[in-house]
Amino acid sequence: TGGFNLLDIIIGYDKAIIIDAMVSPNHAGEVKRISLEELSTVHSWNPHAVSFYEAIQLAEKLGENNIPREIIIFAIMIPSIQIEFKEELSSIVKAAIPKAINETLMEIRGEE
Repeated sequence: TGGFNLLDIIIGYDKAIIIDAMVSPNHAGEVKRISLEELSTVHSWNPHAVSFYEAIQLAEKLGENNIPREIIIFAIMIPSIQIEFKEELSSIVKAAIPKAINETLMEIRGEE
């Protein structure tokens, strides 16, 4: 989803944990914990939408004060974006889901 759509969903929460896919051909299948600042150079795949990072920056400049204080992103690394729509997950994403769940639960519990 575009940056503004995602921003609307998380407004009002103290902490947000987002799980998504990110292209990284050399690290496909890995799950990486990424801070919001690390997304500053990531652009939306939709040329008509702003990225999540850009939406947060704009909201802050406009005085929005209900943005979560902490935003954590767990990115499942994929080799490339596939434009094909289907009901099944790719084998790379499917294999990474247990690790993404574990990382998320550890974050919620405050474990390192």
